[in-house]
Amino acid sequence: PYAAPEVLLGQDYHGPGIDIWSVGVILYETVTGKLPFEAEDLKEQRKKILKGKYCVPPFITCELKKILKKMSDP
Repeated sequence: PYAAPEVLLGQDYHGPGIDIWSVGVILYETVTGKLPFEAEDLKEQRKKILKGKYCVPPFITCELKKILKKMSDP
């Protein structure tokens, strides 16, 4: 659940960008108590990660929304 889309697509590892993605997932999970890409199985979770779409709960501040957006941008 912490893998960046590039990793799931089998692309070469290019350090910081992929690591920042994973830290963004951890930050989201720490603040919300759940993963941004929850699914019934790994196949569905992979699809969600590749789409990059996740719900931001209303209690998340604008500043944190901006940080999460930057961390998930390619």
